Amino acid sequence: MPSVDALPELRFRPIVPGDAPRLAEGLRRLSRESTRRRFLAHRDRLSTRELRYLTQVDFWRHYALVAVLADDPDELVAVGRWVRTAEDFETAEVAIVVGDCWQGRGVGRHMGMMLADAARARGVRRVTASVLPENVAAHRLLRSVADRLTAVHSHGVAELVGELAA
Repeated sequence: MPSVDALPELRFRPIVPGDAPRLAEGLRRLSRESTRRRFLAHRDRLSTRELRYLTQVDFWRHYALVAVLADDPDELVAVGRWVRTAEDFETAEVAIVVGDCWQGRGVGRHMGMMLADAARARGVRRVTASVLPENVAAHRLLRSVADRLTAVHSHGVAELVGELAA
């Protein structure tokens, strides 16, 4: 796992309700391709209800972190989260989005490791993600945090399941 020292220009912290405007602005600044990879379709805005859901989390059923610039904490770099599934309390759906200019620099992997550690500590044993089959970065990221990764392709989407080490 990349250490925090490997990303000294960033600060990782829990999401707070006050991050809603940063999330809205961050989405507007993402490329069409990045939003398509994250949401499986292009999105250019989040509703007030969605922003509330994404920022008002309990850190037990819904856990979320943000990465911001260390010298400008209003500058959002990445967001990651997991949400327990209703069917199985030991399974959580995970999602990470990294700003375009920060992709390929280890931010997503570091965020993924932090999310996996928090999930394990709270009794989550497996994570799932719905991704586009061609989203190699998402496949690689989930593979890096899971002991075993399986993928089922259906209707143009890859459903990934990663078993977390105890």
